[in-house]
Amino acid sequence: QCGEAYATTSLSVKRRKDDYRSVLKHNVKPFCDEEEVKRKHKHHQSASQRQEMYSEERKENMTSQVSKLHHKQEAVIQETQAHQTTEWQEIAKKEKHHVEYAESSHFSMQNMSAPIFSHSMEPVTVDEGESATFKVEFQGSPNPVVKWFRYSFPVHHSKDFQISSTDTGSTLTIAKTCADDSGVFTCLLENIVGAAKSSSNLNVMESGQEYVMQASTKTSRTLKEMTVTAGDSIRFDIGFSGGTKDNLTFLHDGRKIDETEGVTIQVENDVASLIIEKAGPEHSGMYECVMRTEGGEASCQVKCHVTQS
Repeated sequence: QCGEAYATTSLSVKRRKDDYRSVLKHNVKPFCDEEEVKRKHKHHQSASQRQEMYSEERKENMTSQVSKLHHKQEAVIQETQAHQTTEWQEIAKKEKHHVEYAESSHFSMQNMSAPIFSHSMEPVTVDEGESATFKVEFQGSPNPVVKWFRYSFPVHHSKDFQISSTDTGSTLTIAKTCADDSGVFTCLLENIVGAAKSSSNLNVMESGQEYVMQASTKTSRTLKEMTVTAGDSIRFDIGFSGGTKDNLTFLHDGRKIDETEGVTIQVENDVASLIIEKAGPEHSGMYECVMRTEGGEASCQVKCHVTQS
């Protein structure tokens, strides 16, 4: 059989003292924790103060940096202006010096002169291993530049070749000669007006070799060959004893050489010199110096090659 059953109970709700729902029910404003608000407000004020302090410090630093940068830029500008002023002063001084130099006529054509030799080079004969020195003295205004050459090759100051020059003279010293040093050495002087050169032979005697001709018996000797660049001067210096210039004869390929324009025969201090200026290919060949006296005959030969520059 079916039927029904019922049960009843009651619920009683008591308000708690910390229940805030009734407050929220009748208050449209959101709930606010005053302690939390105070704490946040204090934190905000502290952050604001720190921000203001940071801003002030940053502002002071920026101001200081900008000020330093401006001072630095001003210092650089002042230094640049001072440097430029100094450069202009130096340029002005140089220009003034050049003007005064020109006005003093130091470089006027009236006071300028091409270089000339007051003492030309002289031939040098030494034994192998000895030192050899060429010396020249000169004049010229302005002071000329001095250059030394062996044939057409420049000679520079070094341990083996010592060059000493002043305003009026120059010397070239070969510290220790060898047989291959024999040849024609030239001193060239140059300034803005002109140039001059002087040449002479260096004879280096090998062991047992004698260059001095003595006409006591009939003797003949052939010296080493030499090479000269076209346009340069040919110079032979032969030492002799027991004779004079009248006893000497220079020959070129067997033909007697007479003194003409550009060809000079000199005798000084028992040294006979044959000088041929502005050599050309036609001056190549065998040259011979012959001495004939009552005591006998002596000759010396040198083969010369003139090459194009």
